[in-house]
Amino acid sequence: MKLLLALVLAVLNPTYSPDSTKIAYTKGNDLYVKDVATEVETRLTFDGSDLILNGYASWVYYEEIFGRQSEYCAFWWSPDSRKIAFYRFDNSRVPMFPIYSPKGQDGVLNQTRYPKAGEVNPSVRIGLADLSAGIVWADFEYDSEQYFGTPFWGKDSEELYVSRMPRRQSMLDVYAVSVKDGSRRPVYHEEYPTWINWIEGMIFTDKGLYMARDFETGWEQIYFLSYDGKELRRLPDGPNWRVNILRVDEKAGNVFFTAQRDAMAKSALYKVDKKGEIKALTDSSYSVSGVKFSPDGKKVAFIQDRKKLMVANVKTKDIKEVTDGSTWYSSSHPFEFEWSPDGKWFTVEFTANGHEPYNDVGIISADGGEITNITSSGYMSGGARWAMGGNAVLFQSEIYGMRAHASWGSQMDVFLCFVNQDAYDRYRLSKEDYELLKASDKKAAKKDTTKAAKKIVVELDGIQDRVVRLTPNSSDLGDAILSQDGESLYYLSRFEKGLDLWKMTLRSRETKLVSKGAGGGH
Repeated sequence: MKLLLALVLAVLNPTYSPDSTKIAYTKGNDLYVKDVATEVETRLTFDGSDLILNGYASWVYYEEIFGRQSEYCAFWWSPDSRKIAFYRFDNSRVPMFPIYSPKGQDGVLNQTRYPKAGEVNPSVRIGLADLSAGIVWADFEYDSEQYFGTPFWGKDSEELYVSRMPRRQSMLDVYAVSVKDGSRRPVYHEEYPTWINWIEGMIFTDKGLYMARDFETGWEQIYFLSYDGKELRRLPDGPNWRVNILRVDEKAGNVFFTAQRDAMAKSALYKVDKKGEIKALTDSSYSVSGVKFSPDGKKVAFIQDRKKLMVANVKTKDIKEVTDGSTWYSSSHPFEFEWSPDGKWFTVEFTANGHEPYNDVGIISADGGEITNITSSGYMSGGARWAMGGNAVLFQSEIYGMRAHASWGSQMDVFLCFVNQDAYDRYRLSKEDYELLKASDKKAAKKDTTKAAKKIVVELDGIQDRVVRLTPNSSDLGDAILSQDGESLYYLSRFEKGLDLWKMTLRSRETKLVSKGAGGGH
C-alpha cells in the first residue's frame, strides 16, 4: 500500500510492502529496499544514470500510460512482499526538449527527454526482483516501437501480468511472466480498428481475473478471464459505461461494480451474479462515490450525491442513512470516511457548525446518529484512519501550528485519539509496566482459541480528553502512519528542502531522523 509519497528529493516514491515490513523507493535512478525494523538498505539495481531509469518512469510513460497520479513510480510490490517488479527505461535515443518553468524569481529551464510524434520512445526492460534470489528479466524484445501498460501481480505472486501494445495502439496482448526465469505465455489478445484502452482495475481471484472492456458490444462489459487464457466469459450486458469493479465474492458468485447504466450522468452501485443477472443496490437517480465494503463484506458504505453517507445491506439491499448531508457543504468533492475494523463505526470528515471550509474529524455509529467531534479545532483537520486494532484514531490537525487564515500555508501535527479508556491507560504506562502487561496478554491469548473478530469498545464520553499530540512540533506534514503494535510513528515533515522521514517511539517520545533530503535524482 502506498502510504508515504515524495519522501525526499533524493529518495522518491517510498512504498511499503503489503506486510509493512519493508519499504521500496528509487534514489539516483536506482531501486532500493529498506527493512523497516533494522533500517538496513539493500540496493537492487546499479546502472541508474541520467539516461537509465530503474523504477522511475520516463516522461512519456508518466504522462501517457501510468498517469500523473503515479508520480513517476514504475515499480510494484508482489502480494507476498518478497518480490518487486520494475520497469527499466533507456532514454539514450529520446530527444531532449527544453521546458521553462516560471517558478522562483528568475524561473528555471528544465531539460526533459520528450519524444514528439514520430520520434524515438524509450526502450523498456521489465525486471522481476526476488529479494532473496536476484533479478530476472522478462522475455520481451528490446524495442522502442512498443508500449507496456501498468502490470498486475497474480494472486500467488508467481507471475506478473503485463500488457503490451504496438505504437499504433490498435492491438493489445496480455502475457503472464514467470518470476523464476522471465519466460512469458500469452493470456489475452484484443484488436480494434482505431484505438484500444489499457486494461485497468483488474481484480484477481483464485481461478482468474475480472476486467471491464468495450471491444464487443460498444459498451463496457465485465469479463472473466482464466489465468490460462482458455476461458473468456462476459458477465453483464446492456449500456454500461465508466465501469469500476469493486469486489468479487467467489463463493456466492457475485461481482460488485459501479457504472453509469440506468442514468447516463450518474453512477450507481450494482451486483451481477454468475448467471449474468444485474441488480441495482442503490437508487440510480442519485450518484454514488467513495464505495467501501465493511470488513466482513456484508455491508457497503457510499457517499450519495457528494454529501450523505449511506450504508446498504448487500443481501437484503436495505439502505440506511448514516449522515443526512447537513455536515458537508462542498459540491466539488465528497468527504472522507473509513470503516472501523469491526464494521460498527466510521471515522468521518465533516464541517461542524456550518464552519465551511474548515473540517473536523468525528466518529459515528454505522447505524447512524450524531457525529461525535474528536477534534473541535475550528481549523483544518483530516487524514483520519483507525489504528491499534481500532482502539485509536490517527489524524492530523493545524490547531497548534500556523493556520490558513485566507492563505495557502498551514502547519500540521499528528494526533492520536483513544476511543476507550483502557487503550489510553495502556498508552500511558511506562516501558517496564507495558512489557509486563504484554506478557500477561500473551498468556491470555494462548488460552483464547476463538477466532472471532474482536468487538471494539467505543466510549464517547470524555473522548476529547483522550486526544494526544504526537509530533513534537508543528510543520509542513506529508503522510503519517502508526506501526501495527502502536509503538512507533513514522511521518514526513518538511523543514528545509524536501520532506524528511522521521520516526518517533511513542512510549519514550524519542524522535529520530530516518532519511533526510539531500538533493539529486529526478
